[in-house]
Amino acid sequence: MGLILAAALVWPALSLVLETLMPHGAAGYDHLRTVWAAGGRWCVLAGNSLAVAVGTVVVAGALGGPLAFLVFRTDLPGRRLWLWAAMLTAGIPLYVTATCWLALHGDAFWFTLEGAPAKCLAVSWLQGVAMAPLAVWLVGLALSAVDPALEDSARVDYGHWGTLWRVTLPGARRG
Repeated sequence: MGLILAAALVWPALSLVLETLMPHGAAGYDHLRTVWAAGGRWCVLAGNSLAVAVGTVVVAGALGGPLAFLVFRTDLPGRRLWLWAAMLTAGIPLYVTATCWLALHGDAFWFTLEGAPAKCLAVSWLQGVAMAPLAVWLVGLALSAVDPALEDSARVDYGHWGTLWRVTLPGARRG
């Protein structure tokens, strides 16, 4: 069973590498030379991809982190409802989220801006909003690993904010 699962996980990446090295079934590197000789365009594209990835993580963390703290570590009324609502949105495909944002904001949305930085910001925002429910789960599970008794004893010495910075967050990082 483990071999079948490993093959199912490895095959897509392996087939991608094989198709890159042997396009149309013949070994050759001419297509790779074309990409590398494209005047540095691949560097621009890789930089944009990196900017979108970092921006997405920042937005998802900024939205999901505080919500995870409120849902997993406080006595917020309706915690289960908030968590359920956040998880319900995790099943919405990204293209549906983007279409809804465009329908909501029309042409005034960031996609109408010119230039790569503005477009990277728009894509990062949309992907971050779409990935925030996953950030809620990941951060919430890490926060759940922190011992509440340790937090209670630290709260006597450090107060609420000191406990957050000196006990909860370092404990979640290990969790």
